[in-house]
Amino acid sequence: MTLEAPKPIIAVIGSLNYDLVSVVSRFPNPGETLTSESFSTNPGGKGANQAVAAGRIAKVSVSGLDVVMIGAVGNDGYGSELIQGLKNHGVGTKDVKMVDGGVNTGVAVIIVEKDTGENRIMIDPGANKTVVPYAIPHSAEECIPNHLFQPTTRPDLIVMQLEIPLDTVMKTIDHAATASIPVPVLLNPAPAQELPPGVYPKVELLVVNETEAAILSGVDFFPSHIDSQKEDEVVLLKAREALAWFVQRGQGML
Repeated sequence: MTLEAPKPIIAVIGSLNYDLVSVVSRFPNPGETLTSESFSTNPGGKGANQAVAAGRIAKVSVSGLDVVMIGAVGNDGYGSELIQGLKNHGVGTKDVKMVDGGVNTGVAVIIVEKDTGENRIMIDPGANKTVVPYAIPHSAEECIPNHLFQPTTRPDLIVMQLEIPLDTVMKTIDHAATASIPVPVLLNPAPAQELPPGVYPKVELLVVNETEAAILSGVDFFPSHIDSQKEDEVVLLKAREALAWFVQRGQGML
């Protein structure tokens, strides 16, 4: 009898938000009431979106893949719908905490200008603020489970963003790096903010877009004096400069 090898596990630790989207002909002026052209609701949050994307990959993976979500929602309709949506995409949700005590699910109120696609976004983190570090042992509010760092139950990859408390992200990265068998971490530092230099050597994969790379590295990708005909060349040079900045910090050189 041949035993099947265990499936790789991806654990996503992050935010779960519910998006409330209004499309308008133009943005309202201060104090103005404007009738929207359409309204829609969508499950979202950077963490949940990453988990769903991984869940879709898992469904077509030849070797098989398990995806689990760690986070928090409020004990409300939005929270229940977010959890069910994750399940529908094959994502494990036993470590998604449903918070009582009047704490709402995270909500993003989004206004989109129809013709330009420009948007304005207001976020209430809600339950996402309760995703506290594993370093608080046996806390009633603990949300980062111990099994993530144990040799026999550890995932093969931890995925995080910055829509949960930064202290949670930093402590999770520390625990993953110092576990008896270290757990690789993929970090998408969004929304971008300055990170402690010591975090970079502990991150296996850093995924950034142009804006995030600029904020973290301090490299200005589009200087005001740039010649439009040389824009692509300048952006490429700036990208290489930012890459060198990240590589040096990833190697602990700075």
